[in-house]
Amino acid sequence: MSATATIEAPVSVPAAPARNDTHATDTRHRFTLKEYFALEAASEIRYEYDEGELIPMAGTSAPHNRITLNLSFAFDQAFGDGSCEVYMQTVGFRVSPLKYRYPDVMALCGTPQFDDRNPPCLLNPNVVVEVLSDSTENTDKGRKIEEYLQLETVTDYLLVAQNRVSVAHWSKNSERDWTRKEYIELSDTVTLSSIGVTVTLAEVYRRVKFDTADDGIL
Repeated sequence: MSATATIEAPVSVPAAPARNDTHATDTRHRFTLKEYFALEAASEIRYEYDEGELIPMAGTSAPHNRITLNLSFAFDQAFGDGSCEVYMQTVGFRVSPLKYRYPDVMALCGTPQFDDRNPPCLLNPNVVVEVLSDSTENTDKGRKIEEYLQLETVTDYLLVAQNRVSVAHWSKNSERDWTRKEYIELSDTVTLSSIGVTVTLAEVYRRVKFDTADDGIL
């Protein structure tokens, strides 16, 4: 069973909290891009950059990791030896000159474009996927929707729950017209027309063991 709803204007949400460890960043300091690039180059931790704010990327849970792997594998299998490509968590996405994100999965068909960073960040994904976690859910459901849905190349945005079977799919009809569908059954099929892929929720959640009591951070 799937439910369809017209997307509503995103609401203001708080910034994702910093991890409570020695690498946590004092967000009262507004970092320049030069400082951000230098920190990323020297650190084993990835950071998203949001107009001067650094957001450390937390470790992932076992379900989160499995869902990311399942979707990446499904995309790659569908693409075969064609001109489409899938990218996983460690490839950055430059949303704007002052916003850098690390989606869980990105995919595109055609020629990928990258900025001049080292390592470079992707500029033109068609599909962006975020697997929800406690530390990122507010941002993924709020600020990132507003960011991603304004971009010309992005045609599909998926939010995937890791503690239950649930996938929310925003698909672009035209520049300012998006449709939101939610899928909650393993037999449901998500169609991503821009990259020629259909995937069932059974594939998305293959070998996922839900544990709502413990995040199971790796």
